[in-house]
This record gives sequence, C-alpha cells and structure tokens, in this order.
Amino acid sequence: MKKSWYLTAIACILLVGCGFCVLLWPRTVPFSQCSDLYKKYAKADGINASFVMDYRINDSVSVDVTLLEATDSNGWKTLKRDFCLPNLNQDFQRRNNIKKERIFSRSVNKKNYCEPADEASPDCEIIAISFSKCQISIFHISNPKEKHAVLYYNFEKSINQKK
Repeated sequence: MKKSWYLTAIACILLVGCGFCVLLWPRTVPFSQCSDLYKKYAKADGINASFVMDYRINDSVSVDVTLLEATDSNGWKTLKRDFCLPNLNQDFQRRNNIKKERIFSRSVNKKNYCEPADEASPDCEIIAISFSKCQISIFHISNPKEKHAVLYYNFEKSINQKK
C-alpha cells in the first residue's frame, strides 16, 4: 500500500514539473515564419533584430512586430538610411534626451519604407521610432482597424510614461 502512494506522489510531482517546463519553455518562431524584414536584419552588424508573432495591442487586436535596435552608431546610421529617418536638430535632441522617451509613428509602404502609405492600402505598415533608444518597431498590419489600434497604442505608450 505504501509503495503505491510513493508512486502516485512521484507521478504527481513529475506531472507538475512537466507542466512548469511547458510554461517556462522559450517560445520561438521558426525562421521561415518570421517577417522578411527580420530575415534581412537578423545577422546585420550593429543591429539586434527580434520578431514577435501576434503581439497583443489591445483586447481585440494582435499583430506581428519586427523590432530593430541599433547596438552601435553604424547600426543606427544604417537604420536611419534604410527607413529614411530625419536627423533631429541638436536642440530637439537635447530636450528629447532629458525628458521622457518619445515614440514617433507613421504609416509606410512595406515595399519601400521611405514612402508614405494610404490607409486603405494592403501594403501599409506602421513604424514606430524611438530616437532615444535607437529602436524601430515595424507593426505588420492588415486592415485599418489594426492601424488605428497600433497608432493609439503608440500614442498612449508615449504619453503615459512613469517619471
């Protein structure tokens, strides 16, 4: 009788342990399912690239996001060139570095990130730029509802920061 209790206890412990392993196991997206943009920058020098599938924007909207972060000045120059980011004047940069992080968002054409995109276009994506962190987030949207949700999310993120 004692032996069966030990076996039951061991089985329960193994079951709970396996459950924790499943919950804590890192979830990675296969390279083939990542965005083309992620694939382009995945091995680029001076840039950390990440891809998040189904990133939750709000209760009803989830979108795929590619995050590009420059790790050095050459990486930031590359991102600024590839996404046609403006050079900020020194006064604005000084104020931007002192105060809260600002997130700038715009609609772009996913075939050419330098061109603005029409809201109804299926080739529209949203890029969010953090000059202070040298980061660009590309939200891969598929409809105007997602566009509105992403723009609102970035606006809220920019203005509702803790001091």
